[in-house]
Amino acid sequence: MAHYMTTYSYSQYVNNGMKMQKRQEELKANILIALAHPNRIRILEYLKNGIKCNCEIAPALELEQSNLSRHLKILVHEVLLSPGRKD
Repeated sequence: MAHYMTTYSYSQYVNNGMKMQKRQEELKANILIALAHPNRIRILEYLKNGIKCNCEIAPALELEQSNLSRHLKILVHEVLLSPGRKD
């Protein structure tokens, strides 16, 4: 089964009902932590042009599937990526 990934915009994430300043600061810190690896930045750059299947991402970025999965998990956890379906 293919898994597809898509990106969130930062404004969608921040404006999702979080009003408290401290919460926004924590959110920003977590986003920066999630972006603190070159492969995660490469993944986001690759996905900015549209939804891609994991089976397309790994070879395009020359990543092992297990390495890609680890990075995707972090990006999904911080809501920078969303698992989705290509209709």
